[in-house]
Amino acid sequence: MKQILICFFITLSMSIDAFPQGYASIEELLMAQCHEEFKEYFEAERFSKEDMNSALKLGTLVRQPQKLIASATQLSNKGYAIGDYWLGWCYEGGEGIEMNYDKAFYYFQKAANHRNPFPYALEKLGSYYYSGTGVPQNYNEAYKWFNKGNQVIRHKDYRAVCLYRMAYIFLNKDSVSKSDMDSAFNLFCQVANLSNKQSGSDFNHKAYGSLVPYMHKHAAYLAAMLILTEGAHGGNETEGISWLEKSAVLGDDEGQFALGIYLLSKHEKDPKGIEWIKKSAAQGNSDALIFLNESK
Repeated sequence: MKQILICFFITLSMSIDAFPQGYASIEELLMAQCHEEFKEYFEAERFSKEDMNSALKLGTLVRQPQKLIASATQLSNKGYAIGDYWLGWCYEGGEGIEMNYDKAFYYFQKAANHRNPFPYALEKLGSYYYSGTGVPQNYNEAYKWFNKGNQVIRHKDYRAVCLYRMAYIFLNKDSVSKSDMDSAFNLFCQVANLSNKQSGSDFNHKAYGSLVPYMHKHAAYLAAMLILTEGAHGGNETEGISWLEKSAVLGDDEGQFALGIYLLSKHEKDPKGIEWIKKSAAQGNSDALIFLNESK
C-alpha cells in the first residue's frame, strides 16, 4: 500500500535558475514550502531551533533513506510526531529498511495520537483501518481518522482521499439508510468540487498520483447516481443530470456513457449523446463499446 511519492519532495532535480528569489538552494526552497504547508503544525509544536531545522529537512531526504531514518528516529525519540510519521513512511514503503506494515501502522498511529498530531498521519491511519492493512479492518475507526484529517489537512488532494473514503463508508453499511445516502452524496460533492483550481491548495505538488483525479471525476458520477437511482438529496433529476455532466466533463468514462444514454433517451439521434458514448468507449468502457458495436 505504498503511497506514491509526493512530487513536492521529488523536486530535487529542478534547476537552480527556477528558484524563487530569496532561496539559495533546492533544500532551502523545499524547507520553506514544507513550513507553509504544515504551518499550524509547526506553530503548535515546541521545537528547538535545531530540531525545527531537522524536521523541515526530513522531506528532502527521501532519496537518502538511511539519513531520513536516522533523523526521523532522533525526532521521534524527542517526542515529535513528524519523526513518527516519516518512520511509518519508511516502513510502509521499505525505504532503507525492511517493509513492515505492522511497524508502519505503529508509527502512523503514534503520530496521529500525538498531542500535536502530524496532519498526514491522520489520513494514513484512516487508510490503514479502511483497507485492513497492518490492523483489522474497522470502518468506524477509519471514518473517525478521515474526519479528523479532513479538518486539519490543508492539501486538497489528501482531503479528497479522506472525504471520498468517508462517503464509501456510509454506503458500505449492512443497512444503508436514506440519511446515509444523503451523507455520502454531500461528501462526494465535496470531493468533486475539490477538482476546481480555486478550491483549496495543492502547495505545488500532487498526491496519490492518478488516484485523486479519478476520485474527483468519479465522485461527481456517484453523486449523480445517488440522486438519479436512489433518490438521494430529494431525487431532483435536474440536479442529478448536472452532476452527471460534471463527471463527463471531468473525464469519467461511466459518467460519459450514462450521460450519452440519457441524452439519447430524450432524443434518439442526439449527436451529443453519441459523442459522449464514443468518448467513454475511447477510454475502454465495456458498456460503451458494446453499445457502439450493436448500433452499427
